Amino acid sequence: MKQAFIGGRVTPRGCSFPLADSPIPAFKGVRVSKSRGFSLLVLLLVLPLAGCLTWAPAGMSAEALMQQVEPPERVRVITNEGDELILIAPAIRAGALVATRAPGAVLLRDVSTLEVEKLSIGRTIGMTIPGVIILTVVGIRASR
Repeated sequence: MKQAFIGGRVTPRGCSFPLADSPIPAFKGVRVSKSRGFSLLVLLLVLPLAGCLTWAPAGMSAEALMQQVEPPERVRVITNEGDELILIAPAIRAGALVATRAPGAVLLRDVSTLEVEKLSIGRTIGMTIPGVIILTVVGIRASR
């Protein structure tokens, strides 16, 4: 990575967006290019969306779950012994629930609970709103 000596600091070449007045101590004096700033903004806005999924009981047998028009992409299985397995692209084969895209299988008779991923609106709002507020405050302070 090419570097330039700017204002007494070694910074990446092409930096044009100063965060010197940032309220966050780690950002004081940091310069970020516009493309990196945009990438950081997108990351900070999209990252909370990863926490928006939660596991919910399927409420049906494994056979009924797999026969749906759109079977789930991931299923969490809790066995009778209490072990948890996450099966990716599950299918039923020879009396077992088998992951077709990753290693893992469990006999249907050993399944205690089936859970599928559900979107959690509360978590989405709870994780996104504070991030937007923080980015707004940092953006306003940086533009001064």
